[in-house]
Amino acid sequence: RTEVVDLGGGALLPGFVDAHLHAVMGGLALLGCDLSTVHSIEDYRRIISEYAAAHDGPWIEGSGWYGDVFPGGFPSREELDRLVPDRPAVFISHDVHSSWVNSRALEIAGIDRDTPDPDGGRITRDERGEPTGHLLELATELLSPYRPPLSRDVLDAALAAAQEYLHSVGVTSWQDALVGELFGIPDCYDVYAAAGESGGLTSRVTGALFWVPGRDLSDAGELVDRRGRSDGRFRTTAVKLALDGVCENLTAALHDHYEGHPHECGLPFFDAEELGAITRVFDSAGFDLHLHAVGDLAV
Repeated sequence: RTEVVDLGGGALLPGFVDAHLHAVMGGLALLGCDLSTVHSIEDYRRIISEYAAAHDGPWIEGSGWYGDVFPGGFPSREELDRLVPDRPAVFISHDVHSSWVNSRALEIAGIDRDTPDPDGGRITRDERGEPTGHLLELATELLSPYRPPLSRDVLDAALAAAQEYLHSVGVTSWQDALVGELFGIPDCYDVYAAAGESGGLTSRVTGALFWVPGRDLSDAGELVDRRGRSDGRFRTTAVKLALDGVCENLTAALHDHYEGHPHECGLPFFDAEELGAITRVFDSAGFDLHLHAVGDLAV
């Protein structure tokens, strides 16, 4: 009674499990102004211009850019002003650790030379102290209250698009390494949970619940409650802690300074004592800990 399937010389493999991705965020990129498929400033200009001309929304948003295509390694608001002069625009980097924004977005959010850097973030400034249009880490959150909210239908479509793409390359299970609200993208917990209940989630997903730097540990019970409400194909058994940023935008936390930047050693989000307290709380609650640590100080 063994079923025999003739694969015509093909190979059959177990499904791949991706240890770290952001499916809803990736799905939004697939559905929006996606710069990740090209790698030149000329192509960025073309794609953004075409997208802005075809969309009449109040904001122009996208993602997927790489810093090395820009002179000096970082984007500027002047470049984006030329492409989108009439509306605020924000583009998240390929690594999701910084944003490229135009002057109109800075103006609407009230970000100027006098705006202090937020906790866990930095506003890149020129030699005059003016914002350059490059927001690092949690500085992107300064825009969130002003950006158009994403509807639940859009988020559901993003998860479906991401799952379809992942299945097409053989990925059947994954860890979503950030379940929580960040960079203007709503919390995807309910999106996953609903897809699991309806049968739309045909993968097995472990969600890492994001712990925002500076959050009071008295809120830890909220994450425990969330874990208790997740089961089946979507489980939230991990907590995600980002200890620093990334090297590309000089926010990975280092013991020594970056070459060519003698006053820049990165951006640590937790000190050792605080990290120890957080670790003890969530480890004793039975969570796995997912730590983002790039620079040698963070490690």
